Amino acid sequence: MNYSSDDKSELRMVRDFMEANDQTVRFKPVTELAEHEKMLRVSLLLEEVFELAEAMGIEVSGRPTLISKDRTIDPVETLDALSDIMYVLLGAYHTTGLACIAKQAFLDVHMSNMSKLGPDLRPVKNADGKVMKGPYYRPVDLRPLVTDAMKPTVIFDDQS
Repeated sequence: MNYSSDDKSELRMVRDFMEANDQTVRFKPVTELAEHEKMLRVSLLLEEVFELAEAMGIEVSGRPTLISKDRTIDPVETLDALSDIMYVLLGAYHTTGLACIAKQAFLDVHMSNMSKLGPDLRPVKNADGKVMKGPYYRPVDLRPLVTDAMKPTVIFDDQS
């Protein structure tokens, strides 16, 4: 698959990844999810949040233990929490000066994620359902993108 920044939205690219990796994509709000789906989504997000803290020089002591509560899902509160996380995440792009390269970085990470498929174009998953790196995995290298974005710019003021 070849994507450009104008082809698909971030949501559509993530949907493509999930579908390619046999993850359930739902098209209506739900009040019930299998426990393993709830645990996987929360643990993946926590993993990313802890990585962000480390990247920003924040020490986090210990990792939380996930304990599932046997109850239904509140779609409104779930949407609120996800929207808050997305809002804060996009704000972090602006705060760190990375908003200018966020879309290209997302595209690069997406292509790397799509390379996780196995030789039969099927997902490689661990026991918890997390998609693992297949034999054709290509890690993303964001360093050139960041380096290029950090280059000084010169603004010429045409006085003629």
